[in-house]
Amino acid sequence: MVAAGSTGQTTDQLLSFLRMQTKDVLNSFSAHMVPFILADGSRLGGLALSSASGVWVDELTPLKAFTDIMHGVHGVEAKTVNFWMKNKARVAEEQTQQHIRNLLRDAWRKLNGELLSAQQ
Repeated sequence: MVAAGSTGQTTDQLLSFLRMQTKDVLNSFSAHMVPFILADGSRLGGLALSSASGVWVDELTPLKAFTDIMHGVHGVEAKTVNFWMKNKARVAEEQTQQHIRNLLRDAWRKLNGELLSAQQ
C-alpha cells in the first residue's frame, strides 16, 4: 500500500527492496497473493488471518487511481474525509474546553496572588 501512494525516490527504494521492477509488477503480484494470504485456513488446521487496515484520503484531493488500487489490489477501502472542515459540535467542544482552561488559569493566578500576599 505504501508503494502505491509513493513517488520518486521513495518508490524506487521500495521497489528495489521488494525486488520488483515497476509498480504495475508489484500490484499484479499483490493482487495474486492477497487471496492466498487472507484465505481462512482454520478449517484445515491452519491460520485465519484478518487485518484491520484502511486509508483515508482528503476529499478535496481526488485520488481515484490510488483508491482503485487500494480496493482492487489490496482489498482496502479508501475512505474520503474532510481534514479541513471541523464538525460544528467538535468546534463548540474545543471552544468550551479553552474557555474552561482560561477560567481555571485566571482563578489559579488570583488564588496564587492572594496566597503570596498573605505570606508577606
